[in-house]
Amino acid sequence: MIPTYFPEKFKKMIAHWDDERKSGNALIISLKDGWHHPTSEAHVFGVDSIKEALSELRDCKPCQCGSCRTNINAGE
Repeated sequence: MIPTYFPEKFKKMIAHWDDERKSGNALIISLKDGWHHPTSEAHVFGVDSIKEALSELRDCKPCQCGSCRTNINAGE
């Protein structure tokens, strides 16, 4: 579940929030269509902390890839 204290501008970017840190894995964030993570050039990324998640979400950019355009247009 996305933390309730997260700013709305970031909540609007997140499609799925999977906190697997208790299992020794990462916090996995899947972005909604129309957004990508610039470092990984992907729609999904993993981080180790909430602080890192906020920092990485600040760096996310609008995405115009074919998949995003198709999915966004299909939802209209």
